[in-house]
Amino acid sequence: MNKDDKIFEEIKFGFLNPYKIAGMGEPWSMKLERTFQLLKQKGIGGILTLTEDDLYGPDYVKSGFIHHHEPIDDCEPPDKKGMDRAIEFIDSLLEKGIGVSVHCYEGRGRTGTILCGWLGLKESLRFEDALKRLNELRQYNVITPSQRAFLSEYLMAS
Repeated sequence: MNKDDKIFEEIKFGFLNPYKIAGMGEPWSMKLERTFQLLKQKGIGGILTLTEDDLYGPDYVKSGFIHHHEPIDDCEPPDKKGMDRAIEFIDSLLEKGIGVSVHCYEGRGRTGTILCGWLGLKESLRFEDALKRLNELRQYNVITPSQRAFLSEYLMAS
């Protein structure tokens, strides 16, 4: 495994192929510049940050990414409006052909929740099927009971 592949493994980067949307954990500060270069090489032009604090938002913008911060408490789901805003940000970029990476701290719970909601809407899936499909496309997803309950209701109402 080369150094660049190792960076993606460390941040749990993975696409939801065939879509230009990916999930990841927060980039490591000591590898920030190289991580940004690699994301751009993969076609990522937008970053959706889900952590409570937006540590690298200014760095993303300075490096040329379109960035949105939608803070969600660790291990918790967003509220409906937060999920709607996140999905709107993702879709607005994908419609322009711009790849998007969604991230929280570890790239598992909050990231998986947003990706599962987006995928469920995109493919008209109920929660259990959306989660199964998400796990087929990208490993690392860990959805908590409260996130599961939210997604089940969110995808049923949509």
